[in-house]
Parts: sequence; C-alpha cells; structure tokens
Amino acid sequence: MYIYIHLKLCDSFGMLAKTTNIFENQGVSYARLETALAQVFKVDVESQRGWFRARIQHLRRLNFFPHGPGRGKVVQYDFMEAARLLFALELEAAGADPKAVVQFLSESWVGVPSPGESLSDLVRKAVDPRKEDLFIITWINVFDQDAPIGTGHGYPRQFPALLGNLSQDDKALRVGLFNLSSRLRALRTALSRQ
Repeated sequence: MYIYIHLKLCDSFGMLAKTTNIFENQGVSYARLETALAQVFKVDVESQRGWFRARIQHLRRLNFFPHGPGRGKVVQYDFMEAARLLFALELEAAGADPKAVVQFLSESWVGVPSPGESLSDLVRKAVDPRKEDLFIITWINVFDQDAPIGTGHGYPRQFPALLGNLSQDDKALRVGLFNLSSRLRALRTALSRQ
C-alpha cells in the first residue's frame, strides 16, 4: 500500500533545537506508557482497557515499534516513541486503517520528501512552550484504503487556509483535527504522575 504525505506548509516555521528527551535519558515501561495514553485519551480503565490495549497490540503486531531486546527483557520507550504512538492512535481515531497508519508513520516520522517537515520535527515544535499550540489536520478517504493519508499542520490563525484546500467533491473524505501541543502536554503530565 502506497502512503503519501502531503504537508501543507502555511508559514515559514523556525527550527527548534532538538530538546525532545523529556525523560532525560530514561525511558518508561510499556505498562506505564499504556496507562498514560489511556489517561490522555480518557479511556475508562474499567470498561475500555481491553479494547484500548488491543488497538495498541495490533499496532505492535504490524511492526509499529522496533523489535525489543529479546525475551525477558524490559523495553523502555522514550518520549518520541510515546508521541509516535499517540499520533498513530489519533490517526486511527480519525478513521485511518491501522496498516496505513503504520506505513504512513514509518515513511513520514523521520524524513519526508522536500518540501516538508517530518512528523518528529512537528512534535519538537509542539513541545516548545515558547510557541503557540500546533494543530494537526488529517484527511482520509474512508472508502479507499489505498488512498493516501493527508496531513497538514498550522496554528489557529491559519485554519481558513488549511481548510480551504480540502475539497470533498470527488472523495469521501473524513477530516480530523487535533491539538498536538495539548495532547503532548497531557502525555507528559500523565507520564510524570506515575
């Protein structure tokens, strides 16, 4: 399945220094990561924990995460891996097929064809407290799983320009919008509470 990323650059954004290791070289366990993500997504632990865990496990079976250190060893996840999983769950919530999500993120997390920014670059921008909140807009053709997942990003003042580029005349598009900065703040808070 071919996944294509189209990053709509609405502004000339400044580059943010790579200060993304919020755990200061310490990772978190899978259990801690899952609990934090459940808090971010407001998953009711009593009634929805199995469903939520199954979504994450399905992504793991699709090789979303790099292979662990081996049987019996604890895998530690850093903040960027946690953010990547958060991004995957947001795309699934918008209606994207999990296989398409895994391929899309594997192709666009670190590098994208020019012009554009990788999704990890957007995460770095979104965690910068000096900047306003960064929003991600996604569009997915829900009846064509081979169609590309499209994403754009911007700040609230840029929404008219972002939304003006979406036409549903020839597609069955599902459009999603989420505040990446807010989600990452919630993730950081949930991880620090445990």
